[in-house]
Amino acid sequence: IEQSPAHRIVVLNLAALPGETEGFSPEEHLEVLSRHAPRLRIGTVLADEHAIPLPQRLESAATALGADLRLANIAVEGEPRHEVAALAAALARIVEEHGQRRGSARD
Repeated sequence: IEQSPAHRIVVLNLAALPGETEGFSPEEHLEVLSRHAPRLRIGTVLADEHAIPLPQRLESAATALGADLRLANIAVEGEPRHEVAALAAALARIVEEHGQRRGSARD
């Protein structure tokens, strides 16, 4: 994964996993990922807009990893799971936008 030229997207969980990520803030998820895979470059961090209590802090953490932060309504209302169609649409937008940028002078 570290050597792939692909645009890497991290989709943050909506709920902590017992025994794994209990008590982690969204920012801590990114920090732990970075510690475990320090050479991994992330292009975009995608999170549900309603699951992020402090978006500015998450944006700072994403930026520190060289990633863009995208917030979208991608959760099933009232449940800690992603809404499949909304998640797919958000991912498609990111991939499409990245492809357009890649074809420009930026990349």
